[in-house]
Amino acid sequence: MRIAQFFLRTYFRLLSAVAPDLAAKKAALLFQRAQKRKLRAPERVFYAEHSAQFLSYRGAELPIFEWGNPNAPLILLVHGWNSNAGSMSGIGNRLVAEGYRVIAMDLPGHGLSEARHTNLLEMQRAMQALFDTLGDTPFSIVSHSFGSAVSSFALAESGVKADKLIFLTSPNRMEAVFEDYQQLIGLGKKAFTKLLNIVGHILRRPIQEATVTNFLKHAEYTSLLLIHDRSDKVIPFDYAVDIYANTERTRYLPIEQTGHYRMLWVEDVIDMVADELAGNLAPRYGNASLDYRNKRQH
Repeated sequence: MRIAQFFLRTYFRLLSAVAPDLAAKKAALLFQRAQKRKLRAPERVFYAEHSAQFLSYRGAELPIFEWGNPNAPLILLVHGWNSNAGSMSGIGNRLVAEGYRVIAMDLPGHGLSEARHTNLLEMQRAMQALFDTLGDTPFSIVSHSFGSAVSSFALAESGVKADKLIFLTSPNRMEAVFEDYQQLIGLGKKAFTKLLNIVGHILRRPIQEATVTNFLKHAEYTSLLLIHDRSDKVIPFDYAVDIYANTERTRYLPIEQTGHYRMLWVEDVIDMVADELAGNLAPRYGNASLDYRNKRQH
């Protein structure tokens, strides 16, 4: 265990024991603090090559990146937690080459966003602001990881209809996200219960009801494809199965040996995304593999 994490866990264990209310409040603030990681090389290239437009949002400005044919079908790219718009640029560049218009956003607290804190509600509101600028323009969404929860929540709250949804992994129960967080920081049981109440207040619903499956039941979309690595170490593959089993118009496509982040740059996964958007991906529920490209050509 790293020294910083050891002291963090020790701090929250002690604070949970003597002041659970305060421990819950501090845990909530810590979770929402923006933690911008160092950009990976392909992401640095993206920011060097693309200039941001800025969307006014709740007194701040959100960086928006648009490229491709402005008159072509629109695809929105939604990155995950502790990530950025550049993480989706491998997929975006391919879709532009296929003739699409692409928009990616740095969600609040991420990338070039100046926000100092963020949460699911703030991200949902940011996507709502983007939807508002699109008017009646049809669009599909390709999202990664926590971006899939953001997309689901935004569609459910806005009433806007999307065409195709492609989730490159997705969490499901928001409560499970905080269960992992509890273990990470060593938060006591009573303080954790109070933390869940704080989160529920922020989301304006009991945390138990904050699931991607529930969001999707209130969202309008034509179809959903989940692409998920069976051995994903960040978001368990079972989440894809749960979402598939509890939603309509949904398929899931298991893959292997891509990892949670690296999948965004794997050519076979990008092929799957492009084929699904073009209507060329077979409507199957399994048996995907890294020889997908060769199978597709036969």
